[in-house]
Amino acid sequence: MQPSMEREAVYEDEIDLRELVATLVRRKWWIAGVTLIALAVAGVLSFAVLPPTYAVSVQVAPPANQALLDMIYGMDSAVQGSAGSTGNATGQSEIQAYTAMASSDVVLAQVAREVGWQKNYSELQQSFAVQADSNGGTLTVTARAPSAEEAYRLATAWRRAFVGAAVNLARQQLDLQIQVGERRVAGEEAALDRLQATLGPGGNPSTATMISVAAVGQVLAQAQGDLDRLLALRQSVDAVAAPTVLQDARLPEAPVAPRKALNLAVALVLGLMVGVLAAFFADYWARGQEAVPEAAADGATASGR
Repeated sequence: MQPSMEREAVYEDEIDLRELVATLVRRKWWIAGVTLIALAVAGVLSFAVLPPTYAVSVQVAPPANQALLDMIYGMDSAVQGSAGSTGNATGQSEIQAYTAMASSDVVLAQVAREVGWQKNYSELQQSFAVQADSNGGTLTVTARAPSAEEAYRLATAWRRAFVGAAVNLARQQLDLQIQVGERRVAGEEAALDRLQATLGPGGNPSTATMISVAAVGQVLAQAQGDLDRLLALRQSVDAVAAPTVLQDARLPEAPVAPRKALNLAVALVLGLMVGVLAAFFADYWARGQEAVPEAAADGATASGR
């Protein structure tokens, strides 16, 4: 007797797939209705409510002049040299500096002036997305706007402002290095003059003094050579310091958002899931309501007896 009762309990706990399918068939209009409502909401939002968004990307890379890069980012490279090769550290420093400069007030203020931005400054910041690739040594900036023309103008203005800011940074760094180089040359010249003054006219300088004069002269020549290279680089800084534009702004043909097909597909899946749950809940509720009168009738029959 006991095994039979256990088997009946197991059978009662098992899910009857035929009953589930029958429930879905009985409540098919619930499922269809909820799914259609979800599709209608997604369609209205995608086609009538949500404004279109156009995106234009510009991809830039640091200039190829390694001497200029070492001069601008040399200190950062020396600090990061323990983590890897100097060239790799220099590249990471360049991209980090570019990333900070891409959304800086200097660049965005120039963009706002060029396009005649009338909205809040925070909205202008949100219009740009910055993506840095340290390994590839590139920086991609995407401008988003409600129209293709506005997105194109923002991206073009950003590219011009960014190139100008990068060149100005290189020019400022060069000027600082030139000042340091000039002070170094002046100091070495003064040291050489002092040593030469100790020789005196017709004097018989010692070997140590001659070695010191030769050493200072060699250092002076090296300092003068470094200064000459900086001065030559300063003459062409506008050309050699400009970032390389790998991908320039192009007028977009279609918006990137809202993604109507994706929204409808998601709405279809969610609508079906919610519709199935609603069908099972409605069926459970209906069975509960039917069980109440039956229980009352059985109670009345039992009391009559």
